Amino acid sequence: MKRFKWDKKYLYWGITAFCVVAAAIVFYMLLHYVGDLIDALDSLVNILSPFIWGLVIAYLLKPLMGFYQRKLFDPLCRWIARKRGKPDPGTYRGSRGLSVALAEITMNLMGLNGTADYAVTGNFSGIAAREAEKYGTVCLAASSADRDHSYIPAQDALRFTPGASYFYYCANNTVYGTEWQYVPDTGGTPLVCDMSSDILTRPVDFSKYALVYAGAQKNMYSVFIFLNIVIDQL
Repeated sequence: MKRFKWDKKYLYWGITAFCVVAAAIVFYMLLHYVGDLIDALDSLVNILSPFIWGLVIAYLLKPLMGFYQRKLFDPLCRWIARKRGKPDPGTYRGSRGLSVALAEITMNLMGLNGTADYAVTGNFSGIAAREAEKYGTVCLAASSADRDHSYIPAQDALRFTPGASYFYYCANNTVYGTEWQYVPDTGGTPLVCDMSSDILTRPVDFSKYALVYAGAQKNMYSVFIFLNIVIDQL
């Protein structure tokens, strides 16, 4: 039986012919549907335009934000340190997102004995509690979830765990419109507070806290910047 032999010349001709026909069809379709193509490109530009404008605005504002950081934000950190009466403050800022900041705080504090108390009164305190569960035992000292976080638990409703590494709460819950009007009395347990939404809006006695942190984007600076105030007892 005679074996069939491929002729590469005809194979190349066939592939070339197929590509030419396919290109002709594509070209015809582009000409026929050019209006639809323009509409699709216009829709794509409309979708991307907020991101494009955002990048342009960020680029133009970069020098202004640098000036703001040098002239206002950094002096603010030093002013807070002076108010604490310490020439070498436990105050610092860092560039990172919320999850990294929460992990950093929890990994440094939870290790004291592996247990921490959390008051979950809104979205961000819930996020903080879930992040802390990765590194130790989270005890729910209070929760307002039963009424859709529409209230702040009273002092006598707080349930503290003996020997807890720290007690955490979020001072202002912007999503639900609630705010702590008192500083919790933990009975000696180190107090950690997220003040992202209300820092610099009212006087704060930092001596009552072990650690205060705040995202700078609401009242101080741009996004992905966090201010941490660490008290000496830690």
